[in-house]
Amino acid sequence: MTFITRLILTIATILGLSRVAKKYLLSTSNEYNIPEGLKKIITKIQIETNRIDEAITDAIEEGKKTFKMTEDELTQELENDTTSSKDHESTDNLDE
Repeated sequence: MTFITRLILTIATILGLSRVAKKYLLSTSNEYNIPEGLKKIITKIQIETNRIDEAITDAIEEGKKTFKMTEDELTQELENDTTSSKDHESTDNLDE
């Protein structure tokens, strides 16, 4: 696996574990007697994973914007090439 794939899988795992911990371990019920230190660690992990999640979401949105701009530029360039080639064809026909 490439480094980026491993990084994505690691982040996804951390996000998943954080959400599970938030759902089950930090519930208001008294089913779990978790030490305060562990709760603080879980809270810090959740904060960091939320920050990473936001950064990834922002990066994906920026990537989409860049891709859309690139797609629009390529479409415009293709249209310009098609128009200029038609102009050359009409000029060639006049020369004959």
